[in-house]
Amino acid sequence: MRMVKLAAEAYRRMPWKNGGGVTLEIAVAPAGAGLDDFDWRVSSAHVEVAGPFSNFPGVDRSLALLGGAGMDLVVGRRSTALAQDGPVFAFDGGAAARAELPVGPVTDFNVMSRRGRWTHRLTRMRLDAARELQFDADVALLYCASGRLIVRAEGHGACVLEADDALQVEGAAPLAVLLAPSGAASLLVVELWRSARTACSR
Repeated sequence: MRMVKLAAEAYRRMPWKNGGGVTLEIAVAPAGAGLDDFDWRVSSAHVEVAGPFSNFPGVDRSLALLGGAGMDLVVGRRSTALAQDGPVFAFDGGAAARAELPVGPVTDFNVMSRRGRWTHRLTRMRLDAARELQFDADVALLYCASGRLIVRAEGHGACVLEADDALQVEGAAPLAVLLAPSGAASLLVVELWRSARTACSR
C-alpha cells in the first residue's frame, strides 16, 4: 500500500476551463494532466458569482459544498440545493449546468472521472470518534474538510491532516482514522476504480 500526504499549500492553482474562475487542483491522474486529458481529477474552487459550469463531455462529476450559505446547482431543468455539510450531488459533466448563489459566494469540492476509464464515489463523513475505514478502491483520497485528523495504517506511521489537507492511498488496506484532541472533524472520501476495459488494456 502507498500513502501520500497532499498538503493544502502545495495544491496547483489553475484557471477554470471556461475561464470563469480559479480552481485548486488537489490530485490528478496521470500526474500533470490537463483539463482535456485527465483520467480523474479532484479539486476545490471558490465560486464568487453565479454562472455556468465548465463543460466536460464524457466525464462523471460529483460535487459537495465546503463553505458558504448554499448553492443551487441547475443541471438541465433540475435544480438541487447544496448546503455545507449536506449531501453530495453526482451529475454528467457534459450536461449544461450552472450555479446560482442565493446568499453569496461558496467553496465547493469537485471530483471528476473519465467515463470508460475510471469510476468514482464521493462520500461525506462527520466524525466525532475514532473509526476504521476499509477500501476496495484502486485509489482512495481522504480530504479533511474541517477539524484535524490522524490517519494510521498497518506498516505506516501516523499522518496528520489539518483542515484542507488530503491523503492519497493506493492499494486496499484497513485504515484507522483517529481524531486529534481538537474534537469533531468533517471528512470527504473519494474512491476511484479503474474500469474493466482500461485494466485489460494495460
